[in-house]
Amino acid sequence: MRKILIIVIFLLNIIFCDNVKSQCNQPMGYNYYGPTYSGGYLPNANGSGTTPSWWTNFTTWMSFFGVNVGQLFNQNTPPPSPLSTYGSSLFGSWYFNQYQNNNQILSGGGSSSGTSGVLDCFGVDGGTAKTDVCGACVGGTTGADSCNKPNANDTLKPVKIPCLPDAVARDTLSDYILDYIKDSAAMKNARDSAPFRKFEVGFSISRYSNPTGTAFSYQPKNYNKTGASQSVPISHYASAVADLHIHPDSTSKGTRLVESPSPVDFGGLIENYLDPYFNKKFHRRFIVSGGTFKGEYALVVSDTAKLRQFNLLHPFDSTFNKDPNSPTQGNWKGSDSSGLYKDYLDAYKKFKEEGYPKSMLETYANVYLLETQNLGIVVQQKIDGKFKELRFVEEYVSGPIPGTSIKHYRIKICE
Repeated sequence: MRKILIIVIFLLNIIFCDNVKSQCNQPMGYNYYGPTYSGGYLPNANGSGTTPSWWTNFTTWMSFFGVNVGQLFNQNTPPPSPLSTYGSSLFGSWYFNQYQNNNQILSGGGSSSGTSGVLDCFGVDGGTAKTDVCGACVGGTTGADSCNKPNANDTLKPVKIPCLPDAVARDTLSDYILDYIKDSAAMKNARDSAPFRKFEVGFSISRYSNPTGTAFSYQPKNYNKTGASQSVPISHYASAVADLHIHPDSTSKGTRLVESPSPVDFGGLIENYLDPYFNKKFHRRFIVSGGTFKGEYALVVSDTAKLRQFNLLHPFDSTFNKDPNSPTQGNWKGSDSSGLYKDYLDAYKKFKEEGYPKSMLETYANVYLLETQNLGIVVQQKIDGKFKELRFVEEYVSGPIPGTSIKHYRIKICE
């Protein structure tokens, strides 16, 4: 019965087009992919060629009766776009209005009503498929992956780059300070006990002139072993130039803690550097992790002008979350949808997508914010026994389609 209906409509279409030529030459909203007939110029899979008016009108008539002609010929036939140029053939304007009013996609075997009226790139009403940076329709019900796939097994590593002289000087001084105090009781206690503690400990580091005048000496001061699980108060003398504290692996209740430097660590460094009491000499904060990777980090003031400007735009209380009852205590203020916390969260997800190790995602997301927000602070990580600066850059590589590009987040190690 269906085949008979198709033949009848096909003949009516030819007769109608012969008698009313103007009705058959109106533009349609979508060129269907159909088979190429002798003497015809139907588009191929790349969309090349032109569609004869008789075929365009035929597919429109068939759609009106619930038949998707492209599917009958096993072609990839997306649903028609309900454009205002849908045509002025016999049922053209009526069909277009019905399409708009009912949000229906007509196909062979009947019709399916949409629920949102919004089609994704795969033609699914309310679907989640999206066009990626390469121009391909991926995700949703397509079964296709984006051309910008995550790196396998979270194995992506930072790329090493040459250091500028000022970065070399910063790294060298951090190495010198911790090497100078490595045998002190305070340093040994903090470093050795870090994996087992459930509360933070910390101490101040003061600088003194050596009698020889060749270099400064450094001494731990005011060791405090009675901190909380995510903070420790540290008292400083005016001679202080840095401090050090540990990040426990977990709380006494078993809650795992982030071993990387936290945003409030940056905030504390900003406050100490700008405090007249220290006369601009307080320029470092060291973090020793008690976590799985026993990481050691240094936060260093690198650009005082940027640091002052950031502090003017982002005062401590409106920037850093010190609320002990907040699930994001110690992080940037904001929410999943606004503020610096959103920027941090977006960067965290992007680095995860790129394939960086999970253990470093918090650190890298913070490095991203330091760079993009111009804090005037750099993060150094101890790698192979030496402190090395971590830098963030955006890199763009050419996509598979001419004129497209793919954006990547990259961490560089300065050495």
